[in-house]
Amino acid sequence: DLAGPLDTCTRSGERYVLGILDEYSRWFWIYLLKNKSDATEKFDEFLTRHTEVKHLIKVVSTDKGGEYHGNFDTMLGRHGVRHWETAADCPAARGSIERSWGTIMPSMACNLRYAGMTQNGLDLWGYALHYAVWCYNRTLHGGDSMTPFEHLFNEKPDVSHAKVWGCPCFSHIPVEKQVKSPVKAKAKQGIFLGRREVDGMSSDGDLVLTRTGEVI
Repeated sequence: DLAGPLDTCTRSGERYVLGILDEYSRWFWIYLLKNKSDATEKFDEFLTRHTEVKHLIKVVSTDKGGEYHGNFDTMLGRHGVRHWETAADCPAARGSIERSWGTIMPSMACNLRYAGMTQNGLDLWGYALHYAVWCYNRTLHGGDSMTPFEHLFNEKPDVSHAKVWGCPCFSHIPVEKQVKSPVKAKAKQGIFLGRREVDGMSSDGDLVLTRTGEVI
C-alpha cells in the first residue's frame, strides 16, 4: 500500500511511503519515495534484495492505484509472482495493512511530538517512521502469541537496546579524533533517531542527531 503525500518532505525529498506487509508473519517493510511512480522500482528492489523471503511470496495484493499497473505487472511476472487487486475505494478489503497503518502512523506522530518536533524538525519524520516500524515488528499483534520477528527468524527479538525516540543520547568520538585534553568531550551530545537499518530486516547501531544537525 502507498501512503502520502505527507505535508513535509524528508531531508532527502521523500513525501510518500510504500508499505509492504507479509500477511502470515505481519512483518512490515517500508520504503520512502519521492514520487508515487517510484513504487514499481522499489518493489522490484525489495524482491531482488530479500532472497530469503522472495521464494515464499506467491501473490501480491494491492488496491487499484495507477502506480500498480503496466510496468508493475510486468515486474511481478518477471519474479514469478501473481498480482491480485482489491476493490477500489474499499479499505475494508485491505484490512490487515490498513490496521497496520493505523498503528504505525500514530506511533510516528507520537515520536515527533515527544521530541518536540511539531514545528521544527518535521523533516525527520522518516526516522520516526522507521523506528515505529522497528518497534511494530517486535511486538505482538491481533492475539498472535508470536511477534513478526519470531515468525521470520524463529527466535525472540532482543529489545534491550530499545530507547524512546527523541530521547537525549551521546555518540562516542573515536579515540583518534578526540582532542588530547582531560577537559575535552569524549562524546557528541544529540538525540536518538532510531536504529540503523541494514536491509530492512536487521539493524546495526543507533542513529543520532547531533547539535549541529548532522545525523551519524
